[in-house]
Amino acid sequence: MIRTDNACRPDRLDPASSSTLSGLEIVNGLADGRLPHPPMAETLPFTLYPPSAGRRVELCAVPETRFLNPMGIVHGGWAMTMLDSAMGLSALTTLSPTSSCLIVGIPAQARAPQPSAVPKLSRRHQATAPW
Repeated sequence: MIRTDNACRPDRLDPASSSTLSGLEIVNGLADGRLPHPPMAETLPFTLYPPSAGRRVELCAVPETRFLNPMGIVHGGWAMTMLDSAMGLSALTTLSPTSSCLIVGIPAQARAPQPSAVPKLSRRHQATAPW
């Protein structure tokens, strides 16, 4: 597993060498530390666990105080970015080498505030191919 909170590596995934890997191999490599984490993980730290059966991707993140809005509630942008990361990594697990994907939109509605006292946010997302 890769922890991004204190283990930021300046190197990046080399597109030439990763073009022979499937998306599942890339996500597994990110999770176990064989591949460098994406730059976004330096800004919004999270832990990525290796995909489980059915290619389920799990991220675990703690909303730090720097992600609170003026009312002391976790900013919705933080939660949506974690969701986008989980969905993108999950979609990546379905791709063959040289393929890529993009998350275009995530419809969401906030029903209740995310209090800052929540110790961690863990979300699982399972990939389902639309074809």
